[in-house]
Amino acid sequence: MSACSILRVMDMHDASQGLKISNKAKNARRNMSMRILSILFVSALLLILPESTVSWSPSQYVVHPHLFSHGNNIQFRRARTSSRFQHHENIEDNAPLPPPYSGPIPQPTSENAPLGGISVGELGLDLAVAPSTVAPGSLGLYAVLSEAATDGSAIESATLPAFTLLGGYSRHGIFQSRDEGDKTVAFALDNANTAVFYERELMSVVDALALAAQTVGKDNSCGLAGHVLLPDENKESFSIYLDIEDPEFGRYFVPDPVDDFDSVPLVQRLGQFCNDLAWDYQNPPTTREEYDKASNEKNVVQLAWRLAYDEEINSLVPSWPVSILARDVTFANNRDLMELGTRYGWNYWQATVDLDAI
Repeated sequence: MSACSILRVMDMHDASQGLKISNKAKNARRNMSMRILSILFVSALLLILPESTVSWSPSQYVVHPHLFSHGNNIQFRRARTSSRFQHHENIEDNAPLPPPYSGPIPQPTSENAPLGGISVGELGLDLAVAPSTVAPGSLGLYAVLSEAATDGSAIESATLPAFTLLGGYSRHGIFQSRDEGDKTVAFALDNANTAVFYERELMSVVDALALAAQTVGKDNSCGLAGHVLLPDENKESFSIYLDIEDPEFGRYFVPDPVDDFDSVPLVQRLGQFCNDLAWDYQNPPTTREEYDKASNEKNVVQLAWRLAYDEEINSLVPSWPVSILARDVTFANNRDLMELGTRYGWNYWQATVDLDAI
């Protein structure tokens, strides 16, 4: 990785898949309740979720969890009874489950011991940060099935729907007009369907704007900071473009550096440790198509922005990014940590290669 400043482009528009556009702003909240993908634990939990004690042994990853009450929209397959616990709106009861996730597994050595971890009982997962298997000298984000569900029964597998909230990218950081470092994320939306969090709910950005205009906006209107909104011909939706007329707009979120794993709860910043599993440093993809294919197969995490209303400019503004699942995923690894990946984007890697060649 070059020491030069490189913007991490996360292809935020990929988060638009699966969300619908509201056609009538006056029905925004009612429509939202019908269409918004529900999440397993709301954004507020990121502020209070405690951490777990994590250790590593040569034979098994060990976590001493603090478990929480059952959430919604999750399928557990319990090892004791082999019966499926179903309480899931987004994956049909008779629909085939996605195949078990198969990610890189670290060697069980002391050098690969996790530096921190959390157990999220509502997901049936333990999440940990440990040295990456794919990015030399970097940390990675890992997942393994929890030892037990919230009722104490063992878990054989857990299927989570797309857009499930895993945790924050970084709760603390600054917005500035220039990118800095390789963990910078740009607030750059290019699709009205892009998934965002607003008022602690997941929805498309067009629904967030409609809701804000209806409930808090001036003259039933609301803008999007750093973007230009152009209505479509039918005026029921709009196209989104970056506002290039305001170069001083703080579009780039630079997370605070991680000096230790005790000062800030890991759940608030675990997303920044997610590497791009589609990029092989020894044998990198040679074309965009090759990269896209590998990314779609290997990366299961993506970013979504949390938005808040700014009365002074009558617009929705970014607060901080969070990490969500990019698609339905089944986890069945109950012993080995598996590294999770997120898409950085072909342009990011091309910039990296170009800078490294200088």
